[in-house]
Amino acid sequence: MAHGLQWPQTQSAIRAFELSLQRNGIHIPEDLIQVTLSFGINLGVVEEETVGHADSILCLISLNGKVFSGSKDGTIRLWNAEGECTHKLLGHLPDSWVICLTVHQGTVWSGSSDGTILNWDERGCLKRFVGNGEWITALTSFQDQLWSGSKDGSICRWSPTGDRLQVCTGHTDWVRCLTVLNDRLWSGSYDHHIRLWNPKGECVREVVEQQDMVQGMAVVDGLVWSSSKDGSIRMWNEAGDIVKKVQPAQEQWVRCLAPFQGRVWSGGDDHSMGIWSMAGENLKTVTGHEDMVQCIVTVGDQLWSASYDQTIRIWDADGHCIKTCPGAP
Repeated sequence: MAHGLQWPQTQSAIRAFELSLQRNGIHIPEDLIQVTLSFGINLGVVEEETVGHADSILCLISLNGKVFSGSKDGTIRLWNAEGECTHKLLGHLPDSWVICLTVHQGTVWSGSSDGTILNWDERGCLKRFVGNGEWITALTSFQDQLWSGSKDGSICRWSPTGDRLQVCTGHTDWVRCLTVLNDRLWSGSYDHHIRLWNPKGECVREVVEQQDMVQGMAVVDGLVWSSSKDGSIRMWNEAGDIVKKVQPAQEQWVRCLAPFQGRVWSGGDDHSMGIWSMAGENLKTVTGHEDMVQCIVTVGDQLWSASYDQTIRIWDADGHCIKTCPGAP
């Protein structure tokens, strides 16, 4: 059974949605959009599903013991604690990528290459925010507000009703990751820079010591860890000063980082995951995926990883694979 909530019909929403469609090569006349909305077309539904993704997995997030995954197949999958797929969430445009997920105010939010941000619970889509048509490439919750990063390098602060309260500029390429340490928002970009922002959206520091595209960031024991295309991992203090550089971390691009059971795990393009001490010492390399490891997340006493090979793997703290959750055949 499918469940969903309707997107409120407003002129601004209609125009923004039409712009988003056009940027993705789809043209629908405004009057047709108005008609479809007036007849209550669902723009976000949840369907029962037992099969995994049909394309590469790009993001993972955990909430209340369940895991949400986003994929290049344009859908979100919901998984239970045993690693079983239970539902499919539909709402982003066909042929779009679900690039990022976050938890904000107790619910899950997804960002997509269709330029929209969707808010979900297990019943369906609760809200739909539409930006300027650029890909939404990062999401996080900061100072009780939702913040997004985009392919054009901008960072947006959103109101609860979907208005863009502020557009913060400074980055010149994709904003690929956002994280929060105390009263600062940290952004990492493909322009090789990290920026620190205050709650007013003002850039208070630009960190230029990063040598290549910044892909992942995580807060670990009061420090921010960042990972990069050059294979390195760096550790930064609260002020944005570099504490330690680990080079090389992995042979290829390090895509993601996550603290887990007193250690830090990393995933990268060489299909492996590294396990690191809090001091940045490499303890172990874990293999199993057959393509790049795009995202990792802690789920209770387990760590979940997802890959371009369409699978999710579940690991214990020692690096043993407990279960492989396959994609669609």
